[in-house]
Amino acid sequence: MTNESHYAHHRSLCADSLKEEVLLSFRGQTQYPIQGPWSTSKTSQARVDITFEDATRNILVTGATGSGKTVSVMEPALKRLIDTGCSGLVLTSKPQDLGVAIAHPEQCRVVGGSRLCTPVNLIADLPGEILVGILDRFRANTQSRDRHWGSRGLDYALFVYETYRLMGREPTLACIHNALASTREFVEEFDPWFAQRDPSELPESYRTLLTNIQNDFFNILAHGGSMHVQQAQHPRRRDEAMMQYTWHTGPILTVLRPFAMEDRLRLRLCNPQAGALDFQRLLYDEPTVVFSDIPPHEFGQNAAVVNEILRILMRNAVLRETRHQELGMGESRFTFLVADEFQSHVHLQAAGTGGGLLDDNTWFDRSREYGHINIVATQGLSSLYAQLPPETPSAAVESLFQNLGTMIAFSSHDRKTLNAAGDHLYGPDAERIRQLVASSLATGEAAVLSRSLSRHGGAVAAHVRNTPIFGAPHMTYGHSRHERKVPTDRYDAPAAARIVEPAHPKRQGQRLVEAVEAHDVAGVEAALVVGASPNTRAEDGESMLMAAVDHEIHAYYHPDEEHSHKHIMELLLAYGADPDVPAGGGWGEFSAWTPWQVAEYFDRPDLARRLRAHRRMERRHAPHR
Repeated sequence: MTNESHYAHHRSLCADSLKEEVLLSFRGQTQYPIQGPWSTSKTSQARVDITFEDATRNILVTGATGSGKTVSVMEPALKRLIDTGCSGLVLTSKPQDLGVAIAHPEQCRVVGGSRLCTPVNLIADLPGEILVGILDRFRANTQSRDRHWGSRGLDYALFVYETYRLMGREPTLACIHNALASTREFVEEFDPWFAQRDPSELPESYRTLLTNIQNDFFNILAHGGSMHVQQAQHPRRRDEAMMQYTWHTGPILTVLRPFAMEDRLRLRLCNPQAGALDFQRLLYDEPTVVFSDIPPHEFGQNAAVVNEILRILMRNAVLRETRHQELGMGESRFTFLVADEFQSHVHLQAAGTGGGLLDDNTWFDRSREYGHINIVATQGLSSLYAQLPPETPSAAVESLFQNLGTMIAFSSHDRKTLNAAGDHLYGPDAERIRQLVASSLATGEAAVLSRSLSRHGGAVAAHVRNTPIFGAPHMTYGHSRHERKVPTDRYDAPAAARIVEPAHPKRQGQRLVEAVEAHDVAGVEAALVVGASPNTRAEDGESMLMAAVDHEIHAYYHPDEEHSHKHIMELLLAYGADPDVPAGGGWGEFSAWTPWQVAEYFDRPDLARRLRAHRRMERRHAPHR
């Protein structure tokens, strides 16, 4: 981390008024705004300033492709948020945005389907009813108006999920698919386990769920031949049971199948050895920005499933946190969501379809009180409307727009966008704004419309442009996006997935050592997947975890060198490396120290915190393993 970044991070933790500082700033393009005054900033420039506190009222960015949304708003905001030590989630499909994460390796973590991603178990610690709500939303059966169509499959998925947790296993999306698809194998695990249990000692909710399952003659246990349910005797009845089971589980299996069959998703998002993606730690204890790298053009509907789970994990962490005031949230620190192509993520509840999920209306309305910022972008409001289910009430859509306090509208001919822009004003001013947005604005030019901006003393409507501006150097950060190189082959399937028979474990251990020494992230992942122990040691006795920490400490003092070993460290931890093993090797008096102790001694508290956090996570999950 550079001295400038260190200073910005320290200031964000200590300052009393980050909320009053500028997050986004734009140069005015007319002598006077259409409504309200220019900013009271201590400059003579005509400008519009949006502070951190203003942004907690939520920001909507609209504009056609190439109009400047990403370069002029999304990336400058992201740069500013990272530099001030804020933590959050970034949902994007643009590789240049991912380049921001690569340019800030100390503060950012990537999750998804590329080789830049740290393996995780995406649903570890996710409440069962929330998982069911997600599956219900994305299940493939969208042609029937009957909500019961395929609904029992949701109960079976929940049953598998809760059963595995009671068995002491952390379920994944892949293993839930496998249980539903291969019921006999699931029953071979379930029957002996259940036979050894006193039903009265099982949680009441699980007993109720089991009774509910047993009431179906076509249930998952009957389909797998379990001794704990009555089996259909007549051949015609058995055939009907199989047909009913297939009918009810088909839509769920369609959603889950890629996570079991697609190597990139299975290895990086359904890793049973990896812990949960602990957003509470990432947002509040070790301020980190999580980037999603799972674009729809590469992963289809699976991208929407993953991004929705990430959003839920982030929101749950914000809602569960009890130290907001103590940590200075909303004053000196902020959490955030930055979501491009928001039409792919929007979730508004129609009557009776919530499924336990918090919708965007509720979230945008409540998140401000927690010091949270939402910045969402879409090409046009028509594309957003098109993604909503037809039964979504118009009042829910109107309420969503009311919860978006500031609109930054780049050039667009979308009728709904123009109407929404004009709705901020009355009479001739409303028509003037519509004509401005509909005109051929230059790239980077936009209309800023807000009900209240603190540096303007109230409502603002103005024609602005993203240009270099005094006191806000981050506003030109997006102009250098072509310099941020992102590997184009990052979505290639893991090399290990193409190996039919794993080599001898000792040989894989040597392969792991060579990959760590060569800074080869893909090679490390390939060796771990086919059986190399993450606790392998080199010939001199140094653990691979210590080797990764050693290289990362060295790279910190040589910023021109590649920082790949932090990713290697995350891979080793995800596959079960023990952070409490001695460093070993040629560390002399430090040989008996653990990697986190060495990192702390050499002034790398970020690495030490990550390793200690993994120790806490291991202790928390110990009973389940």
